[in-house]
Amino acid sequence: LADEGAHIGISANFKILDSVEKWIFLKKLLPEFKLDYYLQLADPAGVINSFSKFISKAKDELITPEKYTAYAKDLRKKFELSKNKYAEEEKKAILLEIRREEEVARIYDVYQRKARAENALDFGDLILYTIKLFKERPNVLARYIEQFKYILVDEFQDTNITQIELLNILAGKRRNICVVGDDDQAIYRFRGASYASFIKFKENYPDTKDMALTENYRSTEKILSCAASLIQNNGADRYDSNKKLWTKNAKGKKIQVTIAYDYMDEARAVADEIKSIYS
Repeated sequence: LADEGAHIGISANFKILDSVEKWIFLKKLLPEFKLDYYLQLADPAGVINSFSKFISKAKDELITPEKYTAYAKDLRKKFELSKNKYAEEEKKAILLEIRREEEVARIYDVYQRKARAENALDFGDLILYTIKLFKERPNVLARYIEQFKYILVDEFQDTNITQIELLNILAGKRRNICVVGDDDQAIYRFRGASYASFIKFKENYPDTKDMALTENYRSTEKILSCAASLIQNNGADRYDSNKKLWTKNAKGKKIQVTIAYDYMDEARAVADEIKSIYS
């Protein structure tokens, strides 16, 4: 975007909003959101956190402010066409939810317009606007497809819908893609990532060759056994339910569980353990 953003009206010196700057920016915009549903909540800081998370989630799911506004309008339109079939209490509940959705759509729209006016992008924008660039300027896309003839994606289990869309666009007709990931390590599900990324990839590229890398070189047998027993709790919520890791390493020591009160306490415990090993 720094090199090519001018093609879609983004200047090269745009500012990136990190999570703290984004929170501050949202707080500054509160009067312009014209809150109604969220106006009387006792915890304004918590509300801003919710707004920030929603905006990030929407962008991870490839949902623009325009799409969400259209969604909210469609909710009201459908309600108006069918409202006579609901009892009065049901009408009130449905209308309240529609008001909430409309307010969220307005918040998202105002935030995005104001951020662009101040030449600011958040992390989600970096991918969204790159997708916009490639879709609206095929001449630019052609250069990057030529530059990246082969694509390797690591930690694929942590990708979301927007990232996969960018990958598909950049791969072009060559389809020279290799992805590496572990469906049992999808730790960013709150950010739109899950084992479903693998299923979607297979749908997009049905001629893909699967290779299961099951030998573990780092962990002991006891650690792998413990991990396997926990992973089984995921049930069918896995891409490859038959996958089982193994190792040539020794069985190893009995696993210990350390409980920490907070992240600082955890860091101290790790540091103390390292000292005890090397003292």
